[in-house]
Amino acid sequence: VSLIFFATTTNNNYLYFMENLDAPFAIEELSGELFTMDFLDRETVAIYTLTVIGSDMHPTEPLSSSVLVTVLVGDINDHWPQFMNSPFILLSSDMDGDIDMNAELHYSLYGESSDLFSIDPNSGTVFSSSLPWNSDDITINVYVEDAGENTKFDVTTISIRFQNISDFPEMDVDVLNYSLSEDLPVGTLVAVVSAVSIRGEPVSFYIASGNFEDMFNIDQLRGALTVENPLDYENKKEFSLLIEARDSGLPPFSSFSEIHINITDVNDNFPQFTQDEYRCEVFENFPPSGVCDVLAIDADSPNYSTIRYNIIEGNNESFTLDPENGLLSTTVSLDRESVPVFSLIVEAAELDNPLHKSRATVIIDVLDKNDNAPHFTQIFLAEVPEEASVGHTVLQLTSTDDDTDANAAVSYYIHDQTEDMLFEIDSTTGCITVKGPIDREVQDHYVLKVNANDSMWSTSADVSIIISDVNDNRPVFLNDFYTAVLPETHVKEVLILQVLATDADIGQNGDILYVVDPPNEMFWVNASSGEIYTKQPLLLHNSAFEIYDFTVLAFDCGTDPLHSHVTVTVRLEQYNHHPPVFLSLKPLIAIPYDLPVGSEVITFTATDPDFNSSTNIEYYLLFPTPSETEMSEDLVLKFNESDYIEYVIKERFKRDYLLKKLVDNEKETVITIKFKTKDDGVLLSVLGQTEYILLMVGIICV
Repeated sequence: VSLIFFATTTNNNYLYFMENLDAPFAIEELSGELFTMDFLDRETVAIYTLTVIGSDMHPTEPLSSSVLVTVLVGDINDHWPQFMNSPFILLSSDMDGDIDMNAELHYSLYGESSDLFSIDPNSGTVFSSSLPWNSDDITINVYVEDAGENTKFDVTTISIRFQNISDFPEMDVDVLNYSLSEDLPVGTLVAVVSAVSIRGEPVSFYIASGNFEDMFNIDQLRGALTVENPLDYENKKEFSLLIEARDSGLPPFSSFSEIHINITDVNDNFPQFTQDEYRCEVFENFPPSGVCDVLAIDADSPNYSTIRYNIIEGNNESFTLDPENGLLSTTVSLDRESVPVFSLIVEAAELDNPLHKSRATVIIDVLDKNDNAPHFTQIFLAEVPEEASVGHTVLQLTSTDDDTDANAAVSYYIHDQTEDMLFEIDSTTGCITVKGPIDREVQDHYVLKVNANDSMWSTSADVSIIISDVNDNRPVFLNDFYTAVLPETHVKEVLILQVLATDADIGQNGDILYVVDPPNEMFWVNASSGEIYTKQPLLLHNSAFEIYDFTVLAFDCGTDPLHSHVTVTVRLEQYNHHPPVFLSLKPLIAIPYDLPVGSEVITFTATDPDFNSSTNIEYYLLFPTPSETEMSEDLVLKFNESDYIEYVIKERFKRDYLLKKLVDNEKETVITIKFKTKDDGVLLSVLGQTEYILLMVGIICV
């Protein structure tokens, strides 16, 4: 036989021990299991009271608490009924060391001559039925057995000897009252028994049987039958006392007389609930219905035991108690999430004497129905490096559900999840993990719609995942190589060109610095802007040009910097001293009204004194100012709102201006056009030289 104890503290380790070292029990100090150490005998010790102590295992200041354990030793049918003073001459009693049904005895007669007598199966009183009057003795057999599961029995004999009836005492019984109130005081006279005998005086009086729990006593000499112990209607309602009058002869002869006494009830008992605490269960959201029954019993007779029930504490109008049958019912539909447990105090009182009452506690557990959806309690935002490996945990989602147990078991899934999605979620734990390789430069953040489902209700939340950068990209130059043409310089520092690189990373991983590698005596680069400058004046010596090649590195500022390089070529040429010069032309040109469209109007020619040639010269039309003009293959100049003149390219270095549309009016119009030339010797506009001429073009209507 074993019993397990549990202690609860913030310390997870406990020790158990028992103070009753002489009891046949022991307790396992770590598990708290209480078990027997020896055989138990209810007939020797029926109840053990043990003190069990549980202590935590704090090294310096252990705390402990104790509990009383009552062990009731249950009876088994291990004793045989036993007749006392067997064999019998007339009548006797017997005993059984067991209790309850194991000690409930039943009598019967058997054997020869047993049909001449009868025996009360419960009390064991033997009566004669059709007794033959002769002088021979009769012996009958008596059998007794208990009502236990494994029936035990005993046997004895009764010897009956016949004598002249006049030899037996003659009895007279005067019963004062055959009905006794249970509240009669001890010592009250019930009956007076007297007897005379011709064989031998005096006559002694005894209660032969029926004196349950010695409730009565008879004076052996005077025969006064009195109340010996307090009567209790609820314990025994009637007595059948067999009174014996025994003379003083040898052997003594006895006569018997039976007295039947009824015990009447008084209202001396209070209603008693069958349980001090009732536990009931009801599902939430159910319509009003019965929950459970409470029952109180009044041991008095029906005249005094009519009970009325009532709720006296803990009710918030949610329950009603039937006053007659004790049925507890709900009056409204309950909500477990509002009140999960109700504790009611109920009272049972006698109808005719409300002061006779008792109370009990009714605990109503409201059982859960899945009537609440899970909900997320926070905004989910996580950051994961793009180098995170597959299986890396990004974050764990948590949700709450006001329901309990299985109704609150939540599973998670990502809405519209596809095979190529880079994240997945554990349906049980809510952990979001990396499913595939992620690249911040491809996508720098993700928003996952995650659902929490409790098998009936579902809710969703957005989970934002920011992909943090790692330095996994090299700087990339915008051009594969850079070239520049530089005229001879007489100053130390001249801007030549700018190299630019980009880095797909961000932050420091995307910040770029430039450096000439290896260092160059002629050129240097601005580390942050990529602008390349000369370190000293550059001049040509007996050559038309000179070529310089060097390498520029671009590296990022990551923890482990990455870099790339590009080659820069600088062509140093002679300085351009003279601008091109236009040849003379007519300042005013008259255009006939009927000149066909497409006719040549004028040709411009310029020469470059540096080369004494008109080759390698480009021509540009500037309108309305030089800074606002761009070279075009088809430039239309607007004048007088609706009239146009157009110039077109006919040759590489000549511009012929043709009449596009005749002026459709009779007014003379003069247009001022500015022209610009640039020779091929100067490719940088900053250093180029230009000359402007004005050409008055007049349109004459004829």
